[in-house]
Order: sequence, then C-alpha cells, then structure tokens
Amino acid sequence: MGGNNIKTTDTLKKGGGYRATRHRDRADQKPAPGEPRMPDGLIHSEDTWRRVLEYFRDRDALGELDTEALTELCRTYDLMVEARAAAECDVTAKDPRIAYCSYFDRWYRLMREFGGTPLARASLKVPPKNEEEEDPFEILSDRYGLN
Repeated sequence: MGGNNIKTTDTLKKGGGYRATRHRDRADQKPAPGEPRMPDGLIHSEDTWRRVLEYFRDRDALGELDTEALTELCRTYDLMVEARAAAECDVTAKDPRIAYCSYFDRWYRLMREFGGTPLARASLKVPPKNEEEEDPFEILSDRYGLN
C-alpha cells in the first residue's frame, strides 16, 4: 500500500524489516563526513549559522555537503533583514514590502528544512548522537519474553 508511513532505518532494523538491498542508501543514514564551512560575507546571520550547526552537531546530522543549503538559509536571512530595513524607511513604498514578504517566505521554508519551527523539529527524527544503541538481542528477548 504505501503512503506516508516511512520508517527510519533504525526502526526497520529493530523491527526486523531492514533489507540491505532496499534500505542501504536511505536519507536517514549518516551524512557525508566533515562539517559545513561558514562562507565569507554573512552580514546578519552568523548567529543563525552557529545555532543551526550546534543543534545538528549534537546529533551528527550535518556534513560538508550541507554547506550550500545552510549558506542559502543564511544569505536569505541577510536579504530579508535588508529588505525589512528598506521597508521601514519608506512604509508607503510597495516594492520593499513585497521583497521583504518574498524573502521571509523563502527563509521560512528553508528554516523548516533545518527544524526552525516546533512542528519541523518534531518531524525531523534526528536522535542525539550520544544516545545509547540498544542491543538487538535484548530487543528480541524483550519482544518475545525470553528474559
């Protein structure tokens, strides 16, 4: 049947449904090694970069390949701040307000990808990396009452 009942790789492994031929290249696998590098030229968004990176560093969920996405998030934030300042200078001008709304919408969508809202964080399913891994034999013995 299909649908939105996508399970994480850990859930599939614990439940016995993991198949290497079907599930080995899933997106919830470990990210590429390394860490995103902060680009030069961030004006207002260095703090955003650090907060997002710190949140995902604890969960070992960002790699060097994520540099472009995180850079786009921060540059969009910079543009949004500039557009807001322009809109506040001349509240009767239509173009700065439209630009601000456009940048805000783009920034908000990118923030959802990085867990920037409570609802987005709830759906991320990225466990902290210091979480202990359970023994698969213990899981099976608990499931079938073999203790």
